[in-house]
Amino acid sequence: MEQRRAEACGQRRCFLGCALAVLLCRAAFAQIRYSISEEVNEGVAVGNIAKDLGLEKSTLTERKYRIVSGGASPPFHVNQNDGVLYVSRHIDREELCEHSTSCVLNLKTVLENPLEIHYVAVQVLDLNDHSPSFPDKEKTLEISESALPGVRIPLPPARDPDVGPFSVQHYKLSSSDHFRLEVKDKGEDGKIPILTVLKSLDREAQIRHSLVLTALDGGKPPKSGEMQIIINVLDINDNAPIFSQDEYSVMIDENAPIGTLVLQLNATDLDEGPNGEVVYSFSSMVNEKILKLFDINPTTGEITVKGNIDFEGRDRYEIEIQASDRGLSPLSTQKSVVIKIVDVNDNAPEIEVTSFSSSIPEDSRPGTTVALISVNDLDSGLNGKVICSISDDVTFSLAPSLQDKMFSLVIKSLLDREKQSNYVITVVAKDAGQPSLLSEKTINMVVSDVNDNRPEFLMSPYTFYIKENNDPGASVFSVKAYDQDENENAHISYLIKRDGSEERTLASFLNINSETGDIVALKSFDFEILKTFHFQVVATDSGAPRSAGIIHGAHDAFVMDLRKRSEMRMEQRGRVRGHFSGFMIAVVLWCSASAQLRYSISEEVYDGTVAGNIAKDLGIDKNTLKDRKYRIVSSDVDPLFYLNENDGIMYVRRRIDREEVCEQGSRCVINLKTVLENPLEVHYVEVEILDLNDHSPDFLERNTTLEISESVLPGARFQLKPAKDPDSGQFSVQQYKLSQNDHFRLEVKDKRNDIKIPVLVVQKSLDRETAKSHSLILTALDGGKPPKSGNMTILINVLDINDNAPIFSQGEYSVTLKENAAVGTTVIQVNATDLDHGLNGDVTFSFSNNVNKDLLNLFEISAEGEITVKGVIDYEDKDEYELEVQATDKGLAPLTAEKSIIIKIIDMNDNTPEIEVTSFSNSIPEDSRPGTTVALISVNDLDSGLNGKVICTVSEDGPFTLSPTLKDKMFSLVTRTHLDREKESKYVLTIIATDAGQPPLSAERTINLVVSDVNDNRPEFLMSPYSFYITEGNNPGASVFSVKVYVDL
Repeated sequence: MEQRRAEACGQRRCFLGCALAVLLCRAAFAQIRYSISEEVNEGVAVGNIAKDLGLEKSTLTERKYRIVSGGASPPFHVNQNDGVLYVSRHIDREELCEHSTSCVLNLKTVLENPLEIHYVAVQVLDLNDHSPSFPDKEKTLEISESALPGVRIPLPPARDPDVGPFSVQHYKLSSSDHFRLEVKDKGEDGKIPILTVLKSLDREAQIRHSLVLTALDGGKPPKSGEMQIIINVLDINDNAPIFSQDEYSVMIDENAPIGTLVLQLNATDLDEGPNGEVVYSFSSMVNEKILKLFDINPTTGEITVKGNIDFEGRDRYEIEIQASDRGLSPLSTQKSVVIKIVDVNDNAPEIEVTSFSSSIPEDSRPGTTVALISVNDLDSGLNGKVICSISDDVTFSLAPSLQDKMFSLVIKSLLDREKQSNYVITVVAKDAGQPSLLSEKTINMVVSDVNDNRPEFLMSPYTFYIKENNDPGASVFSVKAYDQDENENAHISYLIKRDGSEERTLASFLNINSETGDIVALKSFDFEILKTFHFQVVATDSGAPRSAGIIHGAHDAFVMDLRKRSEMRMEQRGRVRGHFSGFMIAVVLWCSASAQLRYSISEEVYDGTVAGNIAKDLGIDKNTLKDRKYRIVSSDVDPLFYLNENDGIMYVRRRIDREEVCEQGSRCVINLKTVLENPLEVHYVEVEILDLNDHSPDFLERNTTLEISESVLPGARFQLKPAKDPDSGQFSVQQYKLSQNDHFRLEVKDKRNDIKIPVLVVQKSLDRETAKSHSLILTALDGGKPPKSGNMTILINVLDINDNAPIFSQGEYSVTLKENAAVGTTVIQVNATDLDHGLNGDVTFSFSNNVNKDLLNLFEISAEGEITVKGVIDYEDKDEYELEVQATDKGLAPLTAEKSIIIKIIDMNDNTPEIEVTSFSNSIPEDSRPGTTVALISVNDLDSGLNGKVICTVSEDGPFTLSPTLKDKMFSLVTRTHLDREKESKYVLTIIATDAGQPPLSAERTINLVVSDVNDNRPEFLMSPYSFYITEGNNPGASVFSVKVYVDL
């Protein structure tokens, strides 16, 4: 009975094993898709899987229907009671799928008994639950005012975790006259806002611009985010300094101490930094003389006294002041400062004495002009008004003449040399300034002798005694006479008057020494014959006419003869009358005369050229010129003119160069003073030297170089150095001409003293990239017919400003790169050029701010534009990268260009296939039929192409094989033959997945399969039949024998 039960049980187990084997053979696959919105609550039904797959929901629990998920907190679960897929927890699409556009969760569901695998795709639909947001709430940009319209500045994009229409769809920029917005669509990388300069910026008009950038998504209504954009306009040197006054005029006393403040200038520059710092200096056209008199502080603009300011040297200065900024290409403005010198009474009057000689005859009559005195004071106004006087003297006086500041020194009373032979006359000239200054000039006047005194004897008559019998030839007596005159007029000679009378006969025996007055007896006298006698001695001077004194004497005395004395007096009267008559003539001739003549003569005439007939024009008898010593009084070492005493004509002494004589004077006048003596006459002659056009305008430099920034605006002015022409008037520089060009024109500033200053004016904006230099010719012309001219070449170097952004050498950059390229591998070399110069043209490369951090971990770029590998490049992560590369110059306000670099990753066979095994259990009944599915094998290779194509095999030539399924890369491990647990109860299967790459990669997965027993074998005895023996007398209940059977294990 037990054996039957055992058999029955074995049969039931065999049936169940067969039934199970049938179910296992029904492995099934299906794919269904659901969608659900994010943010739904826990427990929300996603879909009825059982119904959609046609599964009997009553079997789901028994068949252990479940989701196979590796997550710790799966978002879904299947209810085994109703087969419905429910939400397990709050679903946030952005958390699950992060930046993926499509968020699909792939679920694998499994049913056992028989094994079924169904794939469920749940698409999590995005809700507009996020607003766009910028990385920063405020972004500050620095843009140079030199930036041209069209310059583009990429802005950081807004981020919105939402996708599709709920991501950032467009941007808006607040209203602005200077900027507009462009949007660059980068596909998966989103939309990049680009700020574009619409209108040129002017920092001086507006230093800062505030904009609001708004990012909007595609929701209805849209959500938005804002970023404040602050644009600081960087300065360029586009403004020249401006003086605070249109005109500067100041007065300063002459002789102001060194360091005295003359004027404080002030100029401002609308630019900032060095471009707005003003430096003051004298213009380059200011001559050296002015530079020695005045100084200017470059920082404060204070003009101070540097040298001696003399009103008499110059009463007015017009100084050209230049205010320049400190920009790289300085801009300048010129302004004239007029300094009027106030006269101070610092010059004493000057006295000039012109006289016939230093002596005057004593018989000159009252009113006779002794000397001409001219006074002059270099000061002006009252300071130059002179009062002239002489020291108290009753003999002389000053009489004004017809010419201003000229006086005649005349005799006021009769002179008598014998009473006073010398006069020291002090001429005092005193001005009317406060305090007044005076000068003195001493005139030593000697009264010259005239023969107006006769000799006189010490005694008259003389009485002397002679011894008789005297020695003949011996001196018997000596007489002495004296004369109050001097020199020849006082030189006395003696003689004895002899005539026919008896006394005169006796006188013949006497002789007198004419020089000494010694009387010598020519014979011996005899007292008895002659006791006494009379004779006359005459003393005569040497003057013209001569005067004589007579002694009338006898032996004891000489008695002057009265009749002879009367005769002598009569003769003397006649001489006096003659002197008187001569004196009258002298009075007429000594009346001082003065006249003014004017002549003109061209320069460059040769010596000997007639300048003028002075004698004729003055009505002077040319026959008297030589006697009267007619001449030009000149202090010049090399005088220009001379007078011919024979004809009274003034001639040119040497070649006359007006420019040498008068330098730059507009009118060249030579003042001459001519003098005639006996009587004294002074005449003033003015000779004007007429200019000839004998010089051409000439520039100090034949070539000049200007450096002008291309940022200067039309209207900017640059003062040039004027040409110099030694000629004057119409023959000086009259006009300038500039060679034909498109960018510059010429203005001429007319200054005082016929000076014209050329000013170069920018009329069209400069572009260094179009023309880095301009060559112009400036021509100066005088007013001659034909005009003479001079040229100066102006080379204008255009200084660069940063007005050009770099330009990439290629319109598109696309490159391929093998994955797993070694760190440091060069990906691509980008190149960009900048038309600007210097730092403005030096280009450096970097990644744009929009490049995300993941890319920055994979690639790096050098400043020279070489992109290299920095991290691990994995094709399986991403097969293409788009990098935004930025080329930036090194200008003060850098300009930037951006270019997308497409890097396509070439797949390398670097991923081995992956094997996933899904099985009912690790055992299989031994009665499973051939074709029974033991397990589902899914293989995958992350590589692509042939590298991702997988061939799957099973090791050993056993009872199992792999059979492909309808789903790609999925195989069924099925029994190929019958199993017999009793022959082999365990199999170790190796699943081999090999890709088609070169070299191929493979993976193995070991499956341990246990063949489970079914009741397919009945029990068998070890022996049949058994024979055994029983001992008699055995004890009841004791074992007598044992049998053994074999059963399935």
